[in-house]
Amino acid sequence: MVEHVMGLPVPALLVVAAVVLVLESGSPLGVLLPGSPMLLALGLLSRQGVVPLWVAVPVAGAASALGCQWAFLRARRLRLLDADADLLEPPGRWERGLIRRAGPERVRRALSLLERRAVPAVAGAHFVSVLRTLLPRLAGRAGVAHLRFCAASVPAAFTWAAVVCVLGRVAGEAYGRVSAAVGVAGAPLVVLAALGAGAVLLVRRRRAARVARSGTV
Repeated sequence: MVEHVMGLPVPALLVVAAVVLVLESGSPLGVLLPGSPMLLALGLLSRQGVVPLWVAVPVAGAASALGCQWAFLRARRLRLLDADADLLEPPGRWERGLIRRAGPERVRRALSLLERRAVPAVAGAHFVSVLRTLLPRLAGRAGVAHLRFCAASVPAAFTWAAVVCVLGRVAGEAYGRVSAAVGVAGAPLVVLAALGAGAVLLVRRRRAARVARSGTV
């Protein structure tokens, strides 16, 4: 899917990417959509001069944050309709499937963390594919305040978008291998790869600065 999208004109490419990212975090079917690979592709296209990075990151971050808001508000509305409902047994078939995919025990730990530390739980979940789709729903149904949810999810969405887009830009021709690895390993690899990407960029800048200084001597 991502490879086909990369051939679209820039406006259409950004629209498709935004729709995918909204649905990935906002719909129970989001676990089937290529959120991280889409960001990596945007980063690669920025390296090739097709899409400016300063455009790709805000569009992607806003789309992912919007999807989280959609999921949270819908879950909160369901909670208001049935405050005594079992959080592990939501009314929607796809949402129940999402919980089964994440694992009931994992969901229980997430709910416990939401009760104790909602902000870091929501923010950290945005860097893990299944949790990025699941946590906004759990937060809405668990009664997390909307302001607290926004304080965590919005910065996390933009940070995630920036980190993965930069990773795709730095990866270059290794985009395919990095995309597969990020999809499997999730947050730990994204963080490590981002640190590595930052180190590479720093080394390149220092080399360029030394070359510039030597050229002026």
